[in-house]
Amino acid sequence: QGEGGPVTDGMIRIAGKKTLPPTPVDSSGQRVFVVEPGKWQVVVVSPQFGIAQRELTVSEKTRGLQEMVFDLLPVADGKAELLVRVVDPDGLPIGNAVVRRSGDPMNTSAGGAALFSSLLPGPGDLTVEAPYFKPWTVGSLNLAEGPQERVVTLDWVPSTVTVQVTDAGLRP
Repeated sequence: QGEGGPVTDGMIRIAGKKTLPPTPVDSSGQRVFVVEPGKWQVVVVSPQFGIAQRELTVSEKTRGLQEMVFDLLPVADGKAELLVRVVDPDGLPIGNAVVRRSGDPMNTSAGGAALFSSLLPGPGDLTVEAPYFKPWTVGSLNLAEGPQERVVTLDWVPSTVTVQVTDAGLRP
């Protein structure tokens, strides 16, 4: 919801074990989803009210409807918001990656997201690093006023693996 009631231009994105397609809210600013147990990153994006994110944990014992309320405020005039979602080559979120926008570091949540708010529009570097993945850099990411999203897919660092196959007696 926004300052004056429901936000009707919002899109909801949910990522966890899999990524659900972006889904618009209804005329009352709501949407119901069914998700499996696990950790999920829920992101709401509104052109008028910006970006909000929160983590949702659904346990095996969870029953019934869990309600998440996002109170959105308009993006400040002349400012930008940037949501960076970091995923592996299979599209799974990478938690605890380090994302830097022009030097300011932020770690991604378990759902692979980092939200930078109150940024100045214009060009700036964006880098992402995570253990076991190749670093990723874009030299000049130009931000416009308002909310924006960038999905970064990190590639695995190549490594050598030795596999030895034995029988029940541990003989090759």
